[in-house]
Amino acid sequence: MRLRSAIRWPAVGLVLAIASVPAASYSDPLPDLVVKSASAMLGSGCDVSDPIVTIIAEIANVGDGPSPARTATDTVTATDKGFTWSGGAGLPDIAPGASVTVMIPFVAPSLDGLIGPHAFTVWVNRNRKIVESDYTNDQSKPIHIGIPSTTCSATPTPAPTATPVATPSPSPTPVGP
Repeated sequence: MRLRSAIRWPAVGLVLAIASVPAASYSDPLPDLVVKSASAMLGSGCDVSDPIVTIIAEIANVGDGPSPARTATDTVTATDKGFTWSGGAGLPDIAPGASVTVMIPFVAPSLDGLIGPHAFTVWVNRNRKIVESDYTNDQSKPIHIGIPSTTCSATPTPAPTATPVATPSPSPTPVGP
């Protein structure tokens, strides 16, 4: 810090100093996290234990410095524009030039609006909790997936029940004379 000027007011014993402080700079190389690829996989059910959609994203560090681990589930997020779904995952350390794959499962909170087309977007470091060299490349292109009406049903189809059928009883056979 360099003192640029000072103003003195001797009558009140006050000295005002104006200093210039250089802008913060990072001397260490920084990571640059990107969503290298993203896809959606359709599940088979609407139960909380069985995701209806799973987002699979490859997150790469294309920067010059390592990216620190961050376990918070807002580190990699996926949102569905037309539905109120969002989910996330943390990230391990990622060395420069390396990548990791994360999976974000989505379960059906309700069947309302679930059937039909969905467009998910994946973000990495959306909240800028990891210092990066470039924040403009942290988003995927939309991932489109359709959920067919056969995937979930509001009312389970009952299994057919057996209908009892009478078995003929043997008729007496006459015995010879």
